Amino acid sequence: MDEPSPPVRRGPHAVLLAALALAAGAVTCVGLYFLIGFVLAHWRSIALILATAAVLAAVLAVCIVKRRWDARQRAERLREMAHLERVDQMTGREFEELTAALLHRDGYRRVEIVGKAGDGGADVLAVAPDGRRIAVQCKRYSSTIGVRHVREMVGAVNATYRDHVGVFVTSNHFTKPAVNEAGSLLVLLDRDRLARWMDGTPLVCELPEAFSATG
Repeated sequence: MDEPSPPVRRGPHAVLLAALALAAGAVTCVGLYFLIGFVLAHWRSIALILATAAVLAAVLAVCIVKRRWDARQRAERLREMAHLERVDQMTGREFEELTAALLHRDGYRRVEIVGKAGDGGADVLAVAPDGRRIAVQCKRYSSTIGVRHVREMVGAVNATYRDHVGVFVTSNHFTKPAVNEAGSLLVLLDRDRLARWMDGTPLVCELPEAFSATG
C-alpha cells in the first residue's frame, strides 16, 4: 500500500506573489471605479476636448496635404518652365518667377520677388541653406549683358544689400568687360550656367565660400 504524499507547503515567495497579485487587482478595480466615475461626471468636457483635438488634427492634416500639393504643383510648373526655349519667350516677371522657383527647389528660404521700380537693384531675395542671404538680379535679355548692368548690381550690393551675396542671372551671356567688372563681387550665371541650374545643379554650388553666412 502506497504511503500518502506529504502536504505541499507553499513557500513565503508564493504567498508574497499571491498577495501582490491580489493587491494589484484591488488597485485596478478601484482605479477603474474612479475613472468611470470621473468620465461620467465630466463627459461633456471630455467630449469637447476630444472634438477639439479631432478638429485640430483635421486642420493639421489639411495643411500638410495642401503643402505637399503646392510643392508638387511648383515642381510640375518648374519642369514645364525650365527649358531655354521657354525662357526665351518669357517676360521679365516670368523670368523672376522661374528664378524664385529654382531657389525654392534648392532649399532656399524666405524667397521673395521684389523686382519693381525702386527695388534697389535686386529682383529676388532669399536665404541660402547655409544661412547666407542673397540678392539676385534677373535679366531675360535677347542681347548680351554689358558693363553698365553689372556695375549697377555691384553698386546695389555695396549700398543696399551689403550683407548679401550678389547674384546676376541672365538668359544670355556677359561681355568680357562685364565679367571683369564683376570680379569676385558678384556670382554671374550666364545662359550656360542657367541651363545647368535648370537641369538640377544647385545654386549653392555656385556661391563663393568667401562670403560668410549672415543668417
